[in-house]
Amino acid sequence: MTTTATDRRPQWAFWLFLLSFFVVWTLRATLLFQIDASIGSEFARNIYSNAVKFLIWVAPVFLYLIFVDRVEPFGYLKLTTRINPRGLLVAAAVSAAYFAMVIAVSPLIGGRGFDALLKAEPANVARTLGLISISPLWEEILFRGFVLNKLSSRLRFFHANLLTGVLFSMAHWPYWLYSGMEPLMFARLAGNVFFLGVVFGYVFKKSNSIWPAVAVHIINNLLSSLLNN
Repeated sequence: MTTTATDRRPQWAFWLFLLSFFVVWTLRATLLFQIDASIGSEFARNIYSNAVKFLIWVAPVFLYLIFVDRVEPFGYLKLTTRINPRGLLVAAAVSAAYFAMVIAVSPLIGGRGFDALLKAEPANVARTLGLISISPLWEEILFRGFVLNKLSSRLRFFHANLLTGVLFSMAHWPYWLYSGMEPLMFARLAGNVFFLGVVFGYVFKKSNSIWPAVAVHIINNLLSSLLNN
């Protein structure tokens, strides 16, 4: 099929959008991260961080969909679509297997084991959930709702999901590099986040909704916090 100039324009706009995102986010995650560090209250720092992340990760996506693609953003991002029950069961099984692997491997790489989850104080779990529950939504809106949907319109889902996983991992690189992370740790985390992105994409695809992917993302971040802190 021949691609017309009209078809090419949104693709160029999409890649320009992504490039702009990575430039702005790199500045925010490195030079401008000092602002976060200067905020003494953890609660206030969390609110500030999530507000900035919304402005960089989410608001431009809605503007792009409304003014460039001219589509209804909530449906496109699968924020309001009906969840596929059968697909949700498959996604839940895959997610459960992944979480079981994370818990089993954690002690082997210097983390805590399953007993740490059993001993976790409810107040600490609730506090951690309060701190980590917003950011996964912003990340899933950009990378699964927007980027994966865009790439899936031109590529097979398998390839689109892999590429989205790479881009999702890359979004974490600026801060890691800026903080002076050791190369071996950087490589391990980059690979882990890439794999996570692929899992989130699979959950998104099978369930036909962004919300299960958000839920899996939150559970992963909670487990990471409880097993590694």
